[in-house]
Amino acid sequence: MKPGFHELKTWPEFFNDVWSGDKTFELRIDDKGFRAGDLLKFREWSNVRVYTGR
Repeated sequence: MKPGFHELKTWPEFFNDVWSGDKTFELRIDDKGFRAGDLLKFREWSNVRVYTGR
């Protein structure tokens, strides 16, 4: 089965921890039908409600 792909909004303080490698997992409510092997793209979402480009 082909893995799914999910883009997830992530607040800057959590994104920084993922980016640096300090945070290696994420717990979320399964509202998107996540499956083992899916690919996740974390996008930094700023406090002014826009993507930062990271």
